[in-house]
Amino acid sequence: MEAMSVEKISLNSFRAFLFFFFGGAGCLLPFISLHLKSTGLDTDEIRLISYVSPLVASLGPIVIGPLVDYFSGKRKSDVRKSTIRDTYIRTFLSVTILLSAVFYCLLLSVASVENVNLRQPEASFVCNEHGASLVQTKCHDLGCFQYMNVETGMATLQNCKFNCNLPPHYGYLDRPYQDAEVGGGQDGASKSTTTTPRTSPRMQSLRPEVDISNLDDFFGSEPNDDYDDGDAGSGEDSEFNWSKRTRRRRDAQRETGFLLEENPHICHDKLIRGKSSRTCFVFTPNSAAFNVSVQVKPFHEDGHHCSYSLGSNFSCRIPGGLEKPNEFCKVVCELEKVYSAGNVLLNSQCSQIQNDPSYTFWSYLTFRSFGDLFFAASVALILGATIMVAGNHAGREFVLPTLSYGLMATIVGYIHSDDMSPLHLDNIPNFSLGIVGFGIFLVVALLILIFASNICVGPPDWWKTNRNARLRQKAEFFAVLLVLLILGMLWGPIYFQAPWHIPSASGLELYVGCAAAVGALFSLPFVWKAYKIVDYCGYSNLLIAAFTIYILRYTGLLFIENPWVLSIIGCMEAFTLCLMLFSAVYYIRHLVPKRLLFTSQALGVAAHFCLGGGLGCLVSTLLSPSDLYLEANPRNITSLEVDLKNVLTKDEFRAPYHVIYCVGAVTAAVAAVVYFFLYHCCLKKRCFAPLYRNDHNGVAAQDPGEKGMYTPLRVIRNGKQMKDEVAT
Repeated sequence: MEAMSVEKISLNSFRAFLFFFFGGAGCLLPFISLHLKSTGLDTDEIRLISYVSPLVASLGPIVIGPLVDYFSGKRKSDVRKSTIRDTYIRTFLSVTILLSAVFYCLLLSVASVENVNLRQPEASFVCNEHGASLVQTKCHDLGCFQYMNVETGMATLQNCKFNCNLPPHYGYLDRPYQDAEVGGGQDGASKSTTTTPRTSPRMQSLRPEVDISNLDDFFGSEPNDDYDDGDAGSGEDSEFNWSKRTRRRRDAQRETGFLLEENPHICHDKLIRGKSSRTCFVFTPNSAAFNVSVQVKPFHEDGHHCSYSLGSNFSCRIPGGLEKPNEFCKVVCELEKVYSAGNVLLNSQCSQIQNDPSYTFWSYLTFRSFGDLFFAASVALILGATIMVAGNHAGREFVLPTLSYGLMATIVGYIHSDDMSPLHLDNIPNFSLGIVGFGIFLVVALLILIFASNICVGPPDWWKTNRNARLRQKAEFFAVLLVLLILGMLWGPIYFQAPWHIPSASGLELYVGCAAAVGALFSLPFVWKAYKIVDYCGYSNLLIAAFTIYILRYTGLLFIENPWVLSIIGCMEAFTLCLMLFSAVYYIRHLVPKRLLFTSQALGVAAHFCLGGGLGCLVSTLLSPSDLYLEANPRNITSLEVDLKNVLTKDEFRAPYHVIYCVGAVTAAVAAVVYFFLYHCCLKKRCFAPLYRNDHNGVAAQDPGEKGMYTPLRVIRNGKQMKDEVAT
């Protein structure tokens, strides 16, 4: 009875340790990809960190597992010192937990890269007969902003007037604009490649459209055949509207030089039912501002101004009476809300990068890689220690840790959510509270591990007398590692990169936290009955089911945009992560001898979470759009506009990130089919032959008629209760 009491106390202390360890993981790990994105690094650097750090982290389990088994073998014959039998495991586990907390907390010292807007330069709309351009005051030392592609956006025009006191090349409208022309200012100009532009909702003009066949009433000149008179008025209006009074006003204006007040007219092309037509707007002193859609083309640069040409889509007729020698009259309009959302000049503000991007990148990559390395090593040691302590009931010991993981993820997501946060986090760095919570929880877990004298993380008394498996199926062991690697490649993009693609303007942290909570809560019954489920279904069937569920997960990410629905899909982690992990842990345990327990578990962790996750992120990075595409098509990043008939065509597949989900779903389907046929055609035949003959260990062959399925766990157990099932 006394030994049983001590065993219960040891398990309770161990459960408390697991509760705080995984509670700390829930504070940070679900949001680690969002924290990476908040650093302000460019897209390529963020993706590089997302797959380099897991690949580097694979060294942790691979190194720490053999070290623990090596020191475990040295203490194998030391039966009398039962109080210090688990000292070596405590030491390695304490060191890895401490270093993991330190390196993750060092992420708080990484300064984010920010673009500070020094000022908003003045901008105006300039137009004449040759075209139009947007003229912006040049930033002092920053030069003109260079658009990588033809930029489409809105411009709000107001207070348009004729101005004849402009510099000769103001707006660079001295000659007609040609589409193939690259303007040549003092510093030259850049030529950009035309891509599919963003489209902005077109706002209705606040001024009535003018019939351009009658524009000569305002300008006092002869009709111009170049204008489209498809919308012209009656023939009487167009032929007999030239009164003697209008002609006398024009002649008197030329003779006396007296300028009559004219109203500027701005004409531009627009498409109506697939046909191009000219639309003109009349500006009077009482005219309200209105919006036009513009396309910014290659720029011209001089010492004081940046001119972004709008091409020949715009034109403004200048009355002949305004022209004087050595004067260049143009229509100049003020721009309202120049740098508001959707405006074409939004990105061309005078800004300066704050903090060194190179230092931010290398410091974050270093701290993140070492943090992942020691955390993965800690997880490998915890899995091995749990197998030692709880045996077949190892799944039950993860019930409270799973609950704490989901609970803390929800709390941290709620705190950092913009709309629902009860705290004012304006002056607090992003996710700093989650990192601090991670450090606090891991320190508490470390204190329990060090100072709880009755905690047991080493081999119990029955461990050395228990039957031992032999490493006879080496090929099968490495096959399991290969399956874990492929499953990790499917898991990595969802865990590390999918939160970047969720279409949410705010509250994204809460969605991610709730997704982790839903997955944790749904996994609780499967964690509690993990061994019985694995023992009944067989590990191979559960691994095939994991591939099948990944098909559903990637399909959901492909077609579902609602963040809350995506959060509910997190319940599938009960199959893709929970049952898959315990199936692999239990089976690997029986494929290798006890002296290689930590090595085998460490290889499983490295194959799935580190190598698999890193390679999966690498593949998704190769399939992701480049920075150039993201800058030219920001609207397409979070908007699902997929035509199912053209889902694989490059032109119609507008949501670039969804290519990753298509490839993920297809890969999961192919892997499931291949593994299913490989198992049933090759591996399953071996279940009818005795894998383990009766020998001195007393392990017998499996009954060929037992349920007609290959259950390797029962091959080892032989249908008998094992000695390593302890009372809890």
